[in-house]
Amino acid sequence: FRTEVPVDEATVAAYGADNEDACRAYYDENYDRLYHKPRRVQARQIMMAFAATDDDAVRDEIKSRMDDVLAEVKAGEIEFEELAKKYSEHHTARFGGDLGYFDEKREGDPYGQEAFRSAAFALEQGEVSKVVETDLGLHIIRVEAIEEATTKDFEEVLPEIAERLMVDEQAPELARQYAEEIAASFSQGQDPLE
Repeated sequence: FRTEVPVDEATVAAYGADNEDACRAYYDENYDRLYHKPRRVQARQIMMAFAATDDDAVRDEIKSRMDDVLAEVKAGEIEFEELAKKYSEHHTARFGGDLGYFDEKREGDPYGQEAFRSAAFALEQGEVSKVVETDLGLHIIRVEAIEEATTKDFEEVLPEIAERLMVDEQAPELARQYAEEIAASFSQGQDPLE
């Protein structure tokens, strides 16, 4: 019955003015989900993992190998994606190390590792990190794209919110009225569906 609620610009504007506190509460409750998109990066990585049982000698050897890989990346003779396919021990290696997008609030963050996230968000598009150590191992990160944060101001979305709340408020009443009409038809021996 949401589509049956009569909606026009003047009615929505009046509802918004009369119910601004409710509209503001809806905005605040849904700010992160609907009205604010944090900065996001799309990144690729080359990862070499540490095992919990690795001693310092093994970790040093992995670090040395990763330094060699970083030198290859910096030389630029082979595309980063190809080096990720060749060297990375992460399951994204077959996709050239593509991690997709993740944001500063950790949504989509591949690891939940502060060092990884900090390094990725410190880079500009096309830039490559130094070797980054996390609890999981060593990473070389390349930022492919950056989407800056966006925010829709309350005033900008007030008409949209007012319409939603107005419809949410009025649709159940329309449904109740329709149910009463159907019940009345049946009680008079009529089939309202004919």
